[in-house]
Amino acid sequence: MGGGGSNPDPQSSYAEFRVQNNIWGAKFLDRTSWDWLKGKGKDDSVPSHLWRIHDGLYDLEEFASRHPGGESWIRITRGSDITEAFEASHVHPDVPEGLLKKYRVGEATWPRRSPFTFHPQGFYRTLKKRVGERLGKENGPTWKSRLFQDLLLVAFLLAFLRAAVTGARLWAVVTGTCLALAINYAHNFFHMRDNVRMYVFDLSCWSSREWRISHALSHHLFPNTILDAEIIMFYPFLDYLPRASKGFLLKYFSRIYINFLFPIFMPLDLTKRYLNAVVGKQSLHPENLLPLAELAILAFSRGFGEGLSLWMWIHGSCSVVFLIIGLTAAHHHEDIFHDGDRPSPDRDWGVGQLQAIGERTEVMGSPWLSGITFGDHILHHLFPTVDAFRLPALYPVLEETCREFHVQFNRFTYPELVIGMYRQTGRTVTNPKIPISNCE
Repeated sequence: MGGGGSNPDPQSSYAEFRVQNNIWGAKFLDRTSWDWLKGKGKDDSVPSHLWRIHDGLYDLEEFASRHPGGESWIRITRGSDITEAFEASHVHPDVPEGLLKKYRVGEATWPRRSPFTFHPQGFYRTLKKRVGERLGKENGPTWKSRLFQDLLLVAFLLAFLRAAVTGARLWAVVTGTCLALAINYAHNFFHMRDNVRMYVFDLSCWSSREWRISHALSHHLFPNTILDAEIIMFYPFLDYLPRASKGFLLKYFSRIYINFLFPIFMPLDLTKRYLNAVVGKQSLHPENLLPLAELAILAFSRGFGEGLSLWMWIHGSCSVVFLIIGLTAAHHHEDIFHDGDRPSPDRDWGVGQLQAIGERTEVMGSPWLSGITFGDHILHHLFPTVDAFRLPALYPVLEETCREFHVQFNRFTYPELVIGMYRQTGRTVTNPKIPISNCE
């Protein structure tokens, strides 16, 4: 993600961000979530010691350690516009808005880079008020959610021990599959304040600390736009944006060769992280060593060569399952908004979320299935800090508010989203119609 300039990118409906061969100012092999943060801070033009929310500037340094949602969310967003993160993270905004007054230090005299609005009588604010009333004061993890995460972790650990004892590749594949499902659900927890269950995500080659940036602060807040790190995390191997400049290889062959790259994406990301740490580009944290601990256990029980092979089978399988589920979960279909398509004239943030997401009908309202397959995706995007087991109860509120504002959310079957994902990789023509019915 590059810094903003004076000439808007004609391909982008949203901002002045580069998405050419040099994304975020870094090559693919050393591009990190921290580069995205640095680029966003530069584009937002917020003084490095302050935070912007709407048109106010705040000094949250003193408040960070007392932030109920956890200190890290405040620390990593210093020097940037956190309007979308603030709105999406607080289902009950009265208390945090009251606290903010104490830390306000001035007004921002320049317009926000984001096009999204949060009008008090708009779609999202109206929906959020109703959701807050429905949830009451409870929106954190339920006992069912904690138990489900723990059972998924136990399944992984038992399969891992079986693979270590037998050395069987079949058990390595089972282990990788269990790990993929466990980290899928752990993503429910890394959207919340710091907690031990979020670190289940780090048993894979991914990093919960980095995904809080690339996923929670980028993809969740600006889905399918140039501001979405996950849209361009696979570039130059995949290009989901409908750009006329898309080359022959990306247009026709990416949908074939990407399947053969699935097993290496997770191990490649881990390798990048370790190499970047060696050269001083980023720091390692204790949880980043969990995959190495797994390798050490396998090497001790089976010998280094066989242990490394089993480790690769585990994490290759995990990578395949995770990406098959993740890339076909909700966002990629010709009838779903991608940057360059015609956006809704209503720039309400909630309406923007509806445009960029498609709900899978097979898992709607089932937290057990949704939790491991990224289901109930629209509600999760609109209220990411609300526990997965609380989301199904919010559908009546969502549907009522959609009817009132004459908008609808996209529904697809899983096969439709799978086919649509592969077709989207080759799309070069922008969509002139709004991907939500009745929003004009």
